Amino acid sequence: MQNKYLNLLLSTTLLFAACKKEDKQNATENNATNVTTPSTQVAQKQMYRAMVDDLRIRESADLNGKVLTKVPIGTMFDDMKEKSATEVEVELQGEKKKGFWVKIRTINGKTGWVHSAAVELISVVPHYQIAADADKAAVEKYSDFLAKLSPNEPESFGKALAEYDVIFKTANATTCEWAYTKLMEFGANIEAQSWTWKELQNLSETADFLKIYDTIKKSFKMDYNPYTKRLGAVGLMIDNTEGNFWAMPSPDAVETHVLAKVSPTMKEYLAQNKKEVLNRSAEDGGLIISCQEAAERMIFWENFAQKNPTFILKNEAENNFIDYLNTLMYGLSNTPAYEYETNKLNSEYENVYKWLFKNHPKSRATAAIQEVYTFYQQNKGIKQEALNKKQNEVMEKYPYLDFE
Repeated sequence: MQNKYLNLLLSTTLLFAACKKEDKQNATENNATNVTTPSTQVAQKQMYRAMVDDLRIRESADLNGKVLTKVPIGTMFDDMKEKSATEVEVELQGEKKKGFWVKIRTINGKTGWVHSAAVELISVVPHYQIAADADKAAVEKYSDFLAKLSPNEPESFGKALAEYDVIFKTANATTCEWAYTKLMEFGANIEAQSWTWKELQNLSETADFLKIYDTIKKSFKMDYNPYTKRLGAVGLMIDNTEGNFWAMPSPDAVETHVLAKVSPTMKEYLAQNKKEVLNRSAEDGGLIISCQEAAERMIFWENFAQKNPTFILKNEAENNFIDYLNTLMYGLSNTPAYEYETNKLNSEYENVYKWLFKNHPKSRATAAIQEVYTFYQQNKGIKQEALNKKQNEVMEKYPYLDFE
């Protein structure tokens, strides 16, 4: 599952551009009173969604291209509007399929290539609504400041935090939350660049994991060496997967600058997000939290999105919900919900399904899982391919991206 703390807010960026365009159109009307009219409608955005688990994102449009990362089924990507010149044939889930390589950008800012047969193009309607009391001029000023910083320099994030304090010292919660989305977009760019930082590559090769990782706090020690201290001093932390280190905004550092300035809804969002950053759900194609914990997180995000229909990060909450639903519906490659060899439902997943049926009968996720579980009970021993077909049919039927 994706690193949740660094989800790029692409729809928010579109909204900001729409607001700027609207301001320009209404300049004559508003210049006398300095009134701004918020934009509440944004055109649908085309995005790719992974249709297979452990989808490989490659550095180049080639089967021999370096694998940058692997992502689970349901992961969303930005469409970069590029594709390979010719179609190529690949084998997916035992079937040979032809298609183009398409260029995508992940939610944490990395660009790469995936095969078109492994993804689908869907339309996403942003729900973001910026309240009329937001200071768009201040947010625009902050965006311009961030644009001048280099995401390839760790100290840039420290500067971004400091400028946030200066510009939004007396701003209202709506403005501060909008600015927060800009801060985290910039943080995502820093994370994307940090994969190439030599100091972190050296750390991957030389660090003693047992000495650098704090098993109590479940995070890496930022006082490990002078370079990690340098990152920690500017509000960054390091994370690791499959032997590779990268830098990312520290939830604690961000909270220090943001928490006092935002609404209770944003505080609730940040608290849950922080919990999931410091205890991520998946690693190397397998679930590393319990199925029960995954289900509780799923229900949290479903409820959060439903009760906060105009929250600026509602889409993000929905995507988190969808990620966990995909995990519980299909499992991951190394921790599947249905055992490939025996064609039986994993007992841990089954226990969680029953917990959902009992405790959250009105959940949309429960409805989806209930339908597949009933099908499984009626067709025990069914082959994985047939079960996957049913799962896909159910996932297509429920409008998970529309909570209204």
